[in-house]
Amino acid sequence: MHKVGHGKVLTLLAWGYWGWGNSTRKFVQAIDAFERKEGFNQPIFVDIRLQRSARAPGFSGINFERLVGTTRYWWMPELGNANIATNKDGIRIKDPFSARTLVTLAKHYQREKRRVIFFCACEEFGYCHRKQVAKLAKKEAARRRWRVKIGLLDCAKSANRAIPSASQFY
Repeated sequence: MHKVGHGKVLTLLAWGYWGWGNSTRKFVQAIDAFERKEGFNQPIFVDIRLQRSARAPGFSGINFERLVGTTRYWWMPELGNANIATNKDGIRIKDPFSARTLVTLAKHYQREKRRVIFFCACEEFGYCHRKQVAKLAKKEAARRRWRVKIGLLDCAKSANRAIPSASQFY
């Protein structure tokens, strides 16, 4: 089995929590088990929402941060879609320069065999600002001459269980 993200390739995972708002504990248990199976330690979660208000109870306010703990959670609203605050259509990352911080975090945690999962609520990566953040992260890694992969984390529900996979890469 090929394990992605080991060695010299920096791997970040992008995830949309749509549908998981009432099952965050099960999600975290499943992701931790998935990462162990892939040869990694517990991941770091980077919340790239502009605002943490949400209808999903497990992700509203600081609920997810409380669940995983402050050592595993970073909130980076500067990588959020600034158009959300103004009700404008389209995507405009609040501070694109902050992709440097995201890539630096991923490189730091790579030394501890931990991957960074950056997330927001959106279900579809292709229409979400995560895609723009992924582009910015790849550009920043290239600037530093680091090889990087952005894995699209899928976490399907089956019989009330979480089944994670990261088989697709952007």
